[in-house]
Amino acid sequence: MFVVFVAMSGCKEKEPKITSTLDISPEMKSYFVDYEIGTKWIYEDSLNHSSLDTIELIKREPYDTNRKGVLEKGYILHYKARKSRDFKVSVSRGQKVNFYIKMYTDVTGSGYVSFENYDGEWGEGVTYFDSIEIRNVMYYDVLRSETTGGNYYLVHVSKNMGLVSYIYMDYSGGIAKGGYYKLIKTEKP
Repeated sequence: MFVVFVAMSGCKEKEPKITSTLDISPEMKSYFVDYEIGTKWIYEDSLNHSSLDTIELIKREPYDTNRKGVLEKGYILHYKARKSRDFKVSVSRGQKVNFYIKMYTDVTGSGYVSFENYDGEWGEGVTYFDSIEIRNVMYYDVLRSETTGGNYYLVHVSKNMGLVSYIYMDYSGGIAKGGYYKLIKTEKP
């Protein structure tokens, strides 16, 4: 019996031959992917102007998934935060969900903000604004998503600008502390 088990465990299913590819659209890339490594976004707490946070894109990893012969393209972007918590953004393309974006706000993946798009329609919890004023600054082509889990919620992402505002709460130490941050400057490498 042992010989049969070893022989069977050595057999792997071959990945299906790729017959088509689902890539990330240029529009989704302009919201979530098309930023240079080393780009820094500087944010100001809208209630305490001397409280600043800097978030830097430190790594961008493309990846491919072969699902039954359909090659689905995707990216994982890693962000380092000076004050708030580090996070990563997963941007993927699927057969049923055209675009699926998750902003993981902790390493366990239990807290995240999501942006789902089905055939051009944004999923539940995502709102699109052609223009929106956030703390006396106008932004265009903005997506807003909220979550009840994780450290970041009520997140606004603008096309070609990235994360333009967020509420951040730190629950460590038994005391909730945080703020509402808005983008004041972007530094490119």
